[in-house]
Amino acid sequence: MDHEREGSSAAALLAGNGKIVGWFRRDETKRLYRALLPAMIPTAIGALVVAWAIATIDQRDPYARYRARPMMVAAPEQPFDQDGRVSTPLERAALAIGLALTASGPFFAILGLRRVMRREDFLLLRTDAIAYHRGSESDESDIWLVTWDEIERVEYDAPSDAVDLVLRKGGVVKLVDHFADISNEDLAAKLRDVHRKAIWNMLPQQTS
Repeated sequence: MDHEREGSSAAALLAGNGKIVGWFRRDETKRLYRALLPAMIPTAIGALVVAWAIATIDQRDPYARYRARPMMVAAPEQPFDQDGRVSTPLERAALAIGLALTASGPFFAILGLRRVMRREDFLLLRTDAIAYHRGSESDESDIWLVTWDEIERVEYDAPSDAVDLVLRKGGVVKLVDHFADISNEDLAAKLRDVHRKAIWNMLPQQTS
């Protein structure tokens, strides 16, 4: 169902005629997991590869990492390679690859978090309407707005864990997204209370 669209950005939505009663930010927990968990994989693998390389060097030559210290007494026989180093080409490659993988994890995590933080997904309650903004200032945004007078009642749909805005002219606007610090059942109760007060001009923002 088509609903009234107001502006093309969050700023336009906030600058509407009605006063702001409250707002709820979309719960981004799943998107945060999708951004962080994949980034942890190369970091974990890299740490294991580095640990394997160091453990292999220590097992073959326990003095290798501490030979430069003044109090360290060198072992009588040191297994240097032909270049005079105590590590093998495989171990040096493992250290380089492991360090690169370990450093790449935070890099990809920052990129993922940047994508999450760029989005502005929120439910806005105004004295005249309820509006939902999905998107960001730089990307195409999806904004819908329904006035309180258009809504007949607000229901909580337990099987789908969604909030239903039943319209007077028929049809239902279904809120399936979840929002931070509030369950959809509590959100439905909150919307029912705001709807009841808004249509009778009983909200504090309407009387002030």
